[in-house]
Amino acid sequence: MLIDANSDEGKTFHQIIVSAVGEKLELTERGAFSGGTKAAATREEGRSWTVEIAIPFKGLGLETPKSGDKWRFNLARYRPGGEGFEAELIVWSSMERWFLEFDKMGELIFK
Repeated sequence: MLIDANSDEGKTFHQIIVSAVGEKLELTERGAFSGGTKAAATREEGRSWTVEIAIPFKGLGLETPKSGDKWRFNLARYRPGGEGFEAELIVWSSMERWFLEFDKMGELIFK
């Protein structure tokens, strides 16, 4: 997940990565940080997995969004290649080259 809450084309951003076993990594433009994000994953072996993430706004250094606020946002799922299948990258908002294309991100609009 990639969040550009200031819509500043990536000068400031938060990236939260969660694996299929619930391991998480929180990053900003400055590197790793600990923002208090909670993540849990459930797997149905060989079929699917689901992740649930709770992100405290204060942990990201952000105010609670107000109605009408817009954040640039994207979600991705990456599966590395393995025996019998190729690597796969699925994104919510299409990218041309790589995941950190802030001008191609979608928008979250708060109500």
